[in-house]
Amino acid sequence: MLLAGQPYPRLQLDTSRVARAATTRVEVVREFLRFDITGLDGLFMRGAKVRSWYNLQQGFQVELGGTKLLMYFCIPENNRSMSRKIALREALREAMSEEMRRDESVFLMGEEVAEYNGAYKVSKGMLDEFGPKRVIDTPIAELGFAGIGVGAAMNGLRPIVEFMTWNFAVLAFDQIVNNAAKTLSQSAGQFACPIVFRGPSGSAVQLAQQHSQTFESWMANTPGLKVISCIDPADAKGLLKSAIRDNDPVCVMESEMLYGMEGEVPEGEYLVPIGQAAVRREGSDVTLVSFNKMMLPTLEAAD
Repeated sequence: MLLAGQPYPRLQLDTSRVARAATTRVEVVREFLRFDITGLDGLFMRGAKVRSWYNLQQGFQVELGGTKLLMYFCIPENNRSMSRKIALREALREAMSEEMRRDESVFLMGEEVAEYNGAYKVSKGMLDEFGPKRVIDTPIAELGFAGIGVGAAMNGLRPIVEFMTWNFAVLAFDQIVNNAAKTLSQSAGQFACPIVFRGPSGSAVQLAQQHSQTFESWMANTPGLKVISCIDPADAKGLLKSAIRDNDPVCVMESEMLYGMEGEVPEGEYLVPIGQAAVRREGSDVTLVSFNKMMLPTLEAAD
């Protein structure tokens, strides 16, 4: 395929650098066999896996023997269009696993997250991949293991603390509200607390009052905490990855009733920024605002 286009910032022709430049833009253009120069009017790319829905974009200018060559790489017209349908629990698992592969300081701890694969099977298979030092079963002691997580975060690790339900996290609120949330300000910026507290929140099917409470607004009104709430698999994965990389404590509110919900999730690396609303329908007359599982009836109303 002849690669040509408009000028971009100059880059000396170095095939290893060219290949690296391509792989940082899109994963699928990564298998280069070699580069062949055909005259001085373009560059052929051999061995790249390209499909019809790719555009010639993201070019730059290379220089060969004083002659400028214009070069483009093939990237998807819409990177998020490369997707597959998975359940929300799988999207959360992918987010944690990808971040644990990326950063050895990330680990998961909580009740039944390891041997049992998680109460809702979110962490299924993670013990086999990462081992018992990074996927840790804890006692039924929310205050205790939340405190261990806060201490680990203050010492340079990035814990993911799973609560079987946020209702049980009430026992750990002293650590979340009085320690994790206030670490940065009370230490005058000397210590950060990059920790994620996650688990299902809100009502579900045939659960008692002590298992049906919603804590999003309570946590969101605590200075020092960030709160996110999942609405679909793609959103859940991108937000959780952002939460794990964040240097502040983040509370991730999931829904027990949505763990089996399936949706399109992009292939490859992507993040969803924390703090930005997701517009699911555009219109001009009425604004409907909701979060978590109540997005489903809200979207039905919009339709």
